[in-house]
Amino acid sequence: MNAKGETQSNIGPTNVNAVTWGVFPGKEVIQPTVVDPVSFMVWKDEAFLAWEGEWASLYPEGDESRKVLLEVKSLT
Repeated sequence: MNAKGETQSNIGPTNVNAVTWGVFPGKEVIQPTVVDPVSFMVWKDEAFLAWEGEWASLYPEGDESRKVLLEVKSLT
């Protein structure tokens, strides 16, 4: 989903999808998460603001990571 709310997905618009974060060899999954398209619409604005305003500022001007974080908002 981009900042405009345009989506690309491999599941239906009302289907729920399970994702996992923090998977390490020999360890349990640290944070299993279930997400759905409605949840993404709710938190997308906050996420893009954090990427653009907070995370990007951790990197110096011209840094490739900063560029990626600033450009991700416009990806489609």
